[in-house]
Amino acid sequence: MKRKMLFLLVIALTGCKVSNYYQLYTTSPENGQLSASSISFEDENLLVSYNLWGVGGDFSFSIYNKSSEDAVIELSKSFYVMNGYANDYFKNRVYTKSTNTGVVSPLVTTPVAGSMSGYSTSYSENPELIIPPQTKKLVSEYTINSSYYDHCDLPKFPPRKNNHSLTFTKETSPFVFYNIITYSLNGIEKRIENHFFVSEIINLQQKDMVKLEEVKRCGKKTGLMTQVFTKASPEKFYIPYLNLSTPPKK
Repeated sequence: MKRKMLFLLVIALTGCKVSNYYQLYTTSPENGQLSASSISFEDENLLVSYNLWGVGGDFSFSIYNKSSEDAVIELSKSFYVMNGYANDYFKNRVYTKSTNTGVVSPLVTTPVAGSMSGYSTSYSENPELIIPPQTKKLVSEYTINSSYYDHCDLPKFPPRKNNHSLTFTKETSPFVFYNIITYSLNGIEKRIENHFFVSEIINLQQKDMVKLEEVKRCGKKTGLMTQVFTKASPEKFYIPYLNLSTPPKK
């Protein structure tokens, strides 16, 4: 909070004008089915769904078990691969959950008085994810890219309605990524891969990315306004950034 207040104070003292911009990424999923809400890949047993929309690209995914048997996802044999580098889904982590309870004496008016007791429970990460038939589970671990992509042919602070973008093929893309998901069904191990690459990057002003829309509740207008992204789509994601400019002296 203090850092935010200091940032606003610096802007006020220097007379800076703050403009919001967004770097918008479009990906191309290979052999995936794109709908209004997700990108889906499937084989005879599993349906894997993604929605990348969010800051940096949300690479979490749900796995739906279409079969009539338990599906066992082998996390220790599953990987997120970015530009040729494999990243583990199973990291052998240990989690700790703490619980505290307090008893305050009714004879003393100060709320500090009393006794505290508690305990903690530790458990290890499971290398397997078991999905019962006709159910799904969510796997969430990685984002695609969290930093601004700088390129000499990409104007960082473009004018309104900018249409100057960078386009890529899989061979020229700066971000080629995919999931390797290993699973077993009835003791038979299988492996599927879901491939993507960034096919377009464009920088946009905030007015080209968001609009104001009235909030409705149960079909009725509330009089409240909210910002809505106009470019939102499951195969896209974005990185917000600022332009701090000082107006010229008169």
